[in-house]
Amino acid sequence: MLVTGVAVGTGLSINGLHSWWLVGIETLLAGLGSVVADRLNFRPSGPFFGLLALGACASIPVAVPWFTAVLIAVGSGAFAIVIGFFGWMRRRVWQPGATRNAAFLGGLRRQSAGLQAGRYVLAVGTAGAAGVLSGSAYPHWAMAAAAVPLAAADLAGGIYRGIHRVVGTFLGLGIVAVLLQPAPWQLHAPQDAPALVVVVILLQFTTELFMTRHYGLAMVSFTPVIVLATQLAAPADPYALISERAVETLVGATIGVIILVASRRGGSATSVIHSLEF
Repeated sequence: MLVTGVAVGTGLSINGLHSWWLVGIETLLAGLGSVVADRLNFRPSGPFFGLLALGACASIPVAVPWFTAVLIAVGSGAFAIVIGFFGWMRRRVWQPGATRNAAFLGGLRRQSAGLQAGRYVLAVGTAGAAGVLSGSAYPHWAMAAAAVPLAAADLAGGIYRGIHRVVGTFLGLGIVAVLLQPAPWQLHAPQDAPALVVVVILLQFTTELFMTRHYGLAMVSFTPVIVLATQLAAPADPYALISERAVETLVGATIGVIILVASRRGGSATSVIHSLEF
C-alpha cells in the first residue's frame, strides 16, 4: 500500500495533476484502501499511511524519474520487511491469527467493510475539498487528518484520536518552530540538510515508540517528521508550513470526527470485531 501511494503520488506530481485531481484520486483510493486494509486486517487499521504517502509525493516537485521513485519505495519497503523478520526469526513463533470466531468475524468484516469504506470516501473527500477551496497548498494534510478518527475501534476511540491528532500536532509544531526559526541553530538552509535528516531519524524513533501506546505523544514527534521531510524535499517559508499544517490538521480531524459521529449509532460491527479478536 505504501509503494502504491508513492507510485500514484509521484505520477500525479510528474504530470502536474494537483488540486482537484489529487482530491479525487486520493478519495477513490481511500475507499479501495479501506476495503484492502479490512480484508488483510491491517494493524494499525485503515489505509492512513498509504494516503499519507500518496499526498506527500503528489504535493512536491519530483526530481527523479517515476520508476526511480518507485524503486526507492520498493527497496525501502523490502528493507523494512527484512528488519521486521529478523525479530520473528529470533523468536521462531508464528501466529496466523485464526480464532474460534473466524467464520463469524469474516461475516462481520464483509458487513462493515462497505460502510467503513464509505466513511473514508466521505471524510477524505470532504476534507480535501475544504483544503482546495480554502486555497491551501497542502490539502493532503487535511485528508490524512480526516482519516485518523476512522481507524479507531469504537466511537469514543475515534473522538480521542481526533483530539490527540490536533493537540499532538500543535505541540509538535512548537518543536518545528524552534528548529526552523532564524537563529544561530537554524536548520533550514540547504547546507543543514544532513542535520535535518538526523533530527528526522531521531524523531521517527520516538514516533514509533509511542504510536501504539499514546497517539497524542506520537504526534508530537510525528508532526516535525512530516514538516521537516517536506522542507527537505521542497524548501518553503517555515512559517507558512507551520500555519498550513495547523489549519489543515484541525479542519481534517474535525471533519473526520463529525462523519464518524454521524455514521455511528451505538455499537458497530467494527467494534464487535475488535472485541472478539482482542
